[in-house]
Amino acid sequence: MQQIIVGNIISFAAAVMLFLGCCTTDTRKIYGYQIAENGILCLSSLVFGSYSGLVTLSLAIFRNVLLMKDQYTRNWMIGLSILITAGGILVNTKGIVGLFPVLATLIWTVANYYFRDVFYVKIFLMINIALWTIYFFVIWDFSSGIAQVVMGMICVISLYRISARRVSHT
Repeated sequence: MQQIIVGNIISFAAAVMLFLGCCTTDTRKIYGYQIAENGILCLSSLVFGSYSGLVTLSLAIFRNVLLMKDQYTRNWMIGLSILITAGGILVNTKGIVGLFPVLATLIWTVANYYFRDVFYVKIFLMINIALWTIYFFVIWDFSSGIAQVVMGMICVISLYRISARRVSHT
């Protein structure tokens, strides 16, 4: 029980970084907050005994640094995709649900390379959020799970607004 409480306290700090990243419009700051969020979630992953989460989040930090420096190339995307998949599967201790961080991070890693249109980015973000939400609640990381639910709701509203603007412009 103490492990769950400690993990959720750590994850709450990550949720704060997530919300700060959502409140800024500066791309470099967004990646900076994502790096901080993922770093903190690496600590909570250790507490929760989630090594697939730890590996995928660590690689996501590296991906975000590359994105921040505008050095995220096709080769990096492919290499990171292979490392995320192999590393996440090799250290998975949570069964099928332990593959959710692998899949979520893999999808987001590929989407960050191929998609620039905000509508499609948000679609892939929603998939990412859904996978992480399920995962967090299953491992009892309620702080992160609730933060993901809130982010999902914000993303749905944003997608609705984008869709409405697209329809009104046609």
